[in-house]
Order: sequence, then structure tokens, then C-alpha cells
Amino acid sequence: MKAFSFCILAAIFVCLWAAPAWHDLLPATNLEKDGIGDIWHDCSKPNDSLKLIKVEIRPNPPKLGQDLTILATIELNETVTGGRMQLSAYYGIIPVFVVKMDLCLATERFGLTCPISPGTYQNSTHFPLSRRLPGGHYTGSGKLFDQKGSELVCFEFNFYL
Repeated sequence: MKAFSFCILAAIFVCLWAAPAWHDLLPATNLEKDGIGDIWHDCSKPNDSLKLIKVEIRPNPPKLGQDLTILATIELNETVTGGRMQLSAYYGIIPVFVVKMDLCLATERFGLTCPISPGTYQNSTHFPLSRRLPGGHYTGSGKLFDQKGSELVCFEFNFYL
């Protein structure tokens, strides 16, 4: 079950990692009221079944050449038997990547199989950051959908390097 939260972390990381040069990172806007997520925000709908309870990025802002740690607490309110994940990142208007993947296949890579039961999940993951990345405006988003095609969660990134 920790693997499902790891899948969320991996989705968040893919958006962050694809955004070059973490030094001199400035948030485009103050997106989270609690100050924990100054480069991301939760764009989920009120009735989405997966809630991002807490996402913490360390160091914040991330530092070039240092490991990036992402800590997340999520709450899933429905049983997930299938679905899909879609992630994207852009440098200005240029797509850095666009990924669409089966949600159960993604979670299997982390040792979890569908169905995924409702519950609260916590996890942390660490990633090294490359030093070879250009500065500029980056945006990214991630959405997870359940077996019915209903949105489970949405998150967006918006920052300048």
C-alpha cells in the first residue's frame, strides 16, 4: 500500500525532475497557504477520491547537486481497481515530456497490485538532481484517474529557474 503513495511521489518527481536547473529556483506564485508547497498546488476537484494531505519538498527550494526528498501523505477514499496516470512538463511552451500510463501497471512496479484499498498512505523518496539544466519558466501537471475514468487527484507545478 505504501507503493501507491510512492506512485504519487514518482508522478510528482517526474514533473519536478524534468524541470531543469534547480538552483535559483523562484516560485511563480505562492500556491499553498501552509507554505509547504510553494512550487506546486493541488488542482483536485472537491469530490476527487484521493486527497493530497501533505507534500513536502526538501530542500525547498531544491538545490542543484543535492538529493531531492519528497515526503507525501495521501488519503484514498475509494477502492481503485484500475485507471491511468498522465503527467506532463513544459519549458515555456515546449513540452519536456508527456506520459500516459496504466495506473495499476505503475503501482505494480512498486510492489502493489490493484485493487488498492481506501486508506491513508505515507512515503518518502529521494532523487539525485542533475547539474546540467537550463533556467526559465517551467510548468507541469499530473492527474490520476480511476477505473471509471473519474479523476482521483490533480497537481500542478509552476516555477522559474
